[in-house]
Amino acid sequence: MHAIGIDVGGTKIFAALVSKKGAITKSIKVGTPKSKKKLIETLSSCVKALQGHKKVSSAGIAIAGVLDGKKSVLLKSPNMPFLNNWKLKGCLSKKFGMRVKVENDANCFAIAAHRVEAPKAKNMAVLTLGTGVGCGLILNGRLYTGGGRASEFGHTKFLIESGKAVEAEKILGSKGILKMAKEKGINAKGVSEISEKAKKSRKASKVMGEAGKNIGILTANLFDTLDLEIVALCGGVSNPKNRLLAPAKKSCAKSRFIPGKKTLYTSALWGSGGAVGAALNAMKS
Repeated sequence: MHAIGIDVGGTKIFAALVSKKGAITKSIKVGTPKSKKKLIETLSSCVKALQGHKKVSSAGIAIAGVLDGKKSVLLKSPNMPFLNNWKLKGCLSKKFGMRVKVENDANCFAIAAHRVEAPKAKNMAVLTLGTGVGCGLILNGRLYTGGGRASEFGHTKFLIESGKAVEAEKILGSKGILKMAKEKGINAKGVSEISEKAKKSRKASKVMGEAGKNIGILTANLFDTLDLEIVALCGGVSNPKNRLLAPAKKSCAKSRFIPGKKTLYTSALWGSGGAVGAALNAMKS
């Protein structure tokens, strides 16, 4: 059995044909269009390109934002406001000619990491570090969504020295890290460029160290609030080449209150987990 999974990010779309074990057979990566009409056309093209390789009857969509209780309407998109109040499930099901299941992108990453990497974990979280910051929770071995929209840890607040409360994703998302770099006189188009400059620049190294430290504080909050066994990092910012894991681990260990063995790691699915989890989720419907 195979399904198509599509992770619709703020800047990139990653689509994949996925087996029931979470293995990717074929994948496509394209830029995210800036209008609903072009986005629908792009998603349809991805499905057609992947559909010819295996018999497929369902597709899963992973997308950042607030979904309605039935997971059929995107009520609010933090990165693509032109999609607000979009009835995407019905629209895409008709366009693709197959069953479609929609889920928050961080929840899809959590489904993938739990199923593929940590199936024995009872309580774990996945932090998605991309354009923004998302969080997916596995509690008592199952995806936890509360009333349907739980675990928006990216929108919890950091109280900084000035006394101002700032959302976590404003600091830890790629836009926040790029802003911090610019304030220190570093011009870069992406986090990976800052990371590369950090090899020779003390200022750039300090930016990446601060980003890693803040990631560690947020993961410590997760560990202490929910007594988790594991927190996995996913999304483009968590790319191992950015070398954020070591400072994050150090900061997390220093910030945590509850003792005991805890695991913080960068998922091998850091770039593909949204699509993999979306496909696995679609197979359940």
